[in-house]
Amino acid sequence: MGNGFIDGLCAAMNGESFWYGAAVGFILAFLLWCLARLMFCRRSSCQSVQVTDSEGGSFVITAQAVKSFVQWVAADYPDLDLRQTRLKTLREGMSLEIVFNVVPGAELAAVRQQFRERLFKEIETRLGILDQIKQINIEVDGYDARSDRIAKHNRAFKSGDAYQDDDNLIDS
Repeated sequence: MGNGFIDGLCAAMNGESFWYGAAVGFILAFLLWCLARLMFCRRSSCQSVQVTDSEGGSFVITAQAVKSFVQWVAADYPDLDLRQTRLKTLREGMSLEIVFNVVPGAELAAVRQQFRERLFKEIETRLGILDQIKQINIEVDGYDARSDRIAKHNRAFKSGDAYQDDDNLIDS
């Protein structure tokens, strides 16, 4: 009885049906893996910040509004060229990921600390979302920013014309 079962199994493995079955099994396993990734992996980027008031109401600040706010604060720092701002979700709260290019010769440690402290203060007083922003992570991706380009961009942003066409700010 045991011998017949093993002989039948060996005969089935030699046929084409075994390879079709194995291929279908691998495809099903791959599809289940993809489905599990889609269902259980959250996106780490955030589209908005929702603030609930003590009176039971709430309001939403979009990620684009937070990015514009960071640009507004960064415009007061002539040594920092803001490249990118990302709002990411954490287990409990959110983090701001900010990428700068810095003017050569800038005192990076002091400017970074001043910017971070001021940004925390401004987020608390002007936006009221400090309880949700748990971290401000600053990355410097270059030490070759041009101060004339930064000044021109910052003047445009502070004057309220931040959404002008930036083609004239890009070097050819």
